[in-house]
Formats: sequence, structure tokens, C-alpha cells
Amino acid sequence: MTKPFYLLSFSLFLFLVSCGDQSGETTENQHQESSFGPSEVATAPEKAVALDDLPQKIAAKINKNELLSTFTLKEITKVQGKNQAVYDLTFIDPDNQTVIASFDKSGNIIQQ
Repeated sequence: MTKPFYLLSFSLFLFLVSCGDQSGETTENQHQESSFGPSEVATAPEKAVALDDLPQKIAAKINKNELLSTFTLKEITKVQGKNQAVYDLTFIDPDNQTVIASFDKSGNIIQQ
């Protein structure tokens, strides 16, 4: 698999994730910037999370998304900051490439 194709695939993934939920449920800011500052990211505690402990809104967003629902979920990590928790989900795509998506507890993807 060539690098340009992988980059195009990942860009398409991000686009589809951002458009994924068309249920009519909207939030004030569908895409949120990470509230972690540079020093906070380095010191924020990380914790492995079991699939059963993943917030339901995140699980529902993944299951409704055409692209994410085809990936294999490999790992879930919760990073707790001062103001919010971020869930980093590591997926393996059909081409065996690693894809990481970050969500807040409400199921919104976070741009970093």
C-alpha cells in the first residue's frame, strides 16, 4: 500500500467520522478542540478501558459510522485532563493499518 493512498484513506476516514451521525442530534460544537495544553498532555494519567466501560454515546457513534464500524477495535485508553476525559480508540483497518480516533465522553470526535 502506497503512502499517498494511506494518507487519502485516513483523510477520508476523518471526513466520514465527522459526518457520520445524521440522527438529527446536534451539539453546539460537533468537533471540539482538545482542552489539554501541551504540558497537561505529557502529565495526564492514561488508563486502559474495557469495552464494557466505554461510554454508551461513543459506542453508539462507532456502530452508526459506516467506516469505523468496519474496523477492528484494538485498544481503548482514557486520558483524564483537568476539565475533561478523552478516549483514544485504536483501530485496525482492513489494510492492517493502525488508526487512532479521539472522542469526548459525549461521543464527539476531538481534533488535535
